[in-house]
Amino acid sequence: MKEDIIIIGGENPVFMREELHKVTLSFPEEDRVVYYGDDLNSEDFFVDLLTGSLFTSRRMLIVRNAEKTKSDFEKALLEFLRDPADTVCLVLEYGKIPTKILNATTALGNKRAAIHNFKKAWAQDQKHYARRRLDEKNITVSGATIDLLVTFAGEDIEELASMLDKLISYAGTDKKQIDEKDIQHVLERAQNASIFDLIDGIFNHNITKSLQSYRDLLHAGESFPAINAMFYRATKIMWAVKTSKNGQMHEGFAVSPYEWRKYQDFAHKNNLRFLSLCFECINQIEFESKTMPNVHAETTFEKFLCSL
Repeated sequence: MKEDIIIIGGENPVFMREELHKVTLSFPEEDRVVYYGDDLNSEDFFVDLLTGSLFTSRRMLIVRNAEKTKSDFEKALLEFLRDPADTVCLVLEYGKIPTKILNATTALGNKRAAIHNFKKAWAQDQKHYARRRLDEKNITVSGATIDLLVTFAGEDIEELASMLDKLISYAGTDKKQIDEKDIQHVLERAQNASIFDLIDGIFNHNITKSLQSYRDLLHAGESFPAINAMFYRATKIMWAVKTSKNGQMHEGFAVSPYEWRKYQDFAHKNNLRFLSLCFECINQIEFESKTMPNVHAETTFEKFLCSL
């Protein structure tokens, strides 16, 4: 990565997430440090930013949710942008890039700075995105199938990305052509009752989404032990992410790179105390489901979801 400053922002969270992942790949994990705007101490951050490393000539510092930093951060950042240090690549992620930061970064020129400001993805953009994702996996689809995907997603880029993940997982390594019947089979049920939506709701501490997904799963006939088993697996992955060194996956840990990155995004919102409560809930549910009528375990889980 040749630039000293990289700004990522806009109204397209999927493209932003992909761009952030792409730019970070140019640095080894041990040379990357991630900060979050809502709990960043400006003084400590800029000391770290201006301090070199004994082990590498260049590091990457990433500030996610930079719009949530305190006012003194922007003042110090503007001062830094007058002459950025070449020993660090600073990556800033904004929901909306502040005009002052945008102007100061632009003034550095494209040899020292890169700005990725993604606009909202309309239907045609989403169709190109879906086609690219499926082409990367050598999956053949018709134009009508792409249209159906975007329609199912309600022209929501986040929903479309989630659907594509499920569809690619469904295709695996064997199925190289997907038609509209496959879309109906995979996505109609996934929209109404998805264990992944339940897990996302739990780790985002979204009570409404969690309860709705949980009830949809029960209504769709999903077995309660299967729900608890997936909850246990998800909590185990989250624990591994939280306790990993420099965000590196433990050797031999059976998780796809996509899942690992997804749980890294969740990690900021979940501490080890909460994960301990998850394990306690899982153990209690397992005991109750084996010794009492199902209504007891189901009620225990519902109470847990209401406490999120």
